[in-house]
Amino acid sequence: PRCAVLYLGSAVGKLCSQILVNAPPDFKTEGLQESSAEYALSLQSKDFWATPSPSRDAIYEAIAEVFFSLLIMSNIRIMDEDINVNKNPRRTLDLRTAILKKMALNAEKYPVSLSKGKSFKYTEYSHKTGIGKDFATQSTLKFSLESDNDDSTDTRESSDGHTTASSICAKEEEHQNELTQDRQNVQTVPGITRKIRNFANDREWPKYHTPRNLVLAMLGEAGELAELFQFHGDQLSHFVETSKDGDGMVIEGWEEEKLDHVQQEMADVCIYLLRLADVVGIHDLGRSLLARRT
Repeated sequence: PRCAVLYLGSAVGKLCSQILVNAPPDFKTEGLQESSAEYALSLQSKDFWATPSPSRDAIYEAIAEVFFSLLIMSNIRIMDEDINVNKNPRRTLDLRTAILKKMALNAEKYPVSLSKGKSFKYTEYSHKTGIGKDFATQSTLKFSLESDNDDSTDTRESSDGHTTASSICAKEEEHQNELTQDRQNVQTVPGITRKIRNFANDREWPKYHTPRNLVLAMLGEAGELAELFQFHGDQLSHFVETSKDGDGMVIEGWEEEKLDHVQQEMADVCIYLLRLADVVGIHDLGRSLLARRT
């Protein structure tokens, strides 16, 4: 598994390099006069991401490689003597589940009523949410995705009341159809990307979600993931394919809380990656990856 973490770190490093060399700086347009040099540079930045070019394509390629490295890591098998292998013979670091659970936790860490329009760290709201730096207060083990249709971060609720007003009924039906579509869409990369976008929009965070900001945030999360593996050492079995299925990467003997921490940090990296892809114009990172790998 440490090989997968190193590969992820390498991919994130390449992305940072491409952003540094090819991408324009993040200039804000708010409060700038249209005649100012800063305003002109901000327009150039928008044009860069809207216009195909070799430089933009190099960044897109680097984004796809980070996603590929995360998919590799998500296939690391979890092996433990307490796990019923007959019931769950291929338990892995499921990236999709990790993302959805982390978004559910993030909804608790960043309530819309407290975080709207602000870029504060979640600890600024701890006195209201009860979620602090202690990881014990941040477990995602409490969240269940048994229905496989999690939509726990959606702030909208359907009505339980009865009404005969046709307009209200029409709106309710439309709302239910939208929720159904959302639940189905969390099975796909574009659907999860849309969920992340809605989460940010609800909190008025797009003004903070510039390409360089998102890359730096992702770099920080990759470091936190690496920290969980840095002193564990390597084992020969980790480099040898020991199963008939050719699964060579395993995590053995880790407690559920530690695995939850790994999955959360992996999810954090991917959430920032999907948000970055969305911001720079890649709305289906999965399809983009396949196109570049075939």
